[in-house]
Amino acid sequence: MTLPAAKYDQRVEFLKRAPAEDAMGTEADDFAAFVPPLRPWANVRFGTSVERRATVERRIADGVVSGQAATFRLRSTHRLRTIAEDDVIYWRSSNWGIQSIADAGSRADEIEFTAVRAGA
Repeated sequence: MTLPAAKYDQRVEFLKRAPAEDAMGTEADDFAAFVPPLRPWANVRFGTSVERRATVERRIADGVVSGQAATFRLRSTHRLRTIAEDDVIYWRSSNWGIQSIADAGSRADEIEFTAVRAGA
């Protein structure tokens, strides 16, 4: 079921992975804004206990410290379909690492990003 427009009440920004090199020549992960910026409105919800547990278990299995998980649901656009799992969502002063991307809504007119807050 497609969400009503009023449910998209959180402004998010998508950032593209842009590896950077420091003065010592070491590559580090960095992120840059899309040009033009990609700042759509989203419906953000924190998953059910089953979804949160599955995300945490997967991240622990990958050797990554667990963090807070959320699902970002947006109206699907051509630009949003270019987002990859190594990009991030910037929301509430934190980077959220994208874990999965899936079509949503009755006619795939929405897209969902499941993400985990970095440093949580």
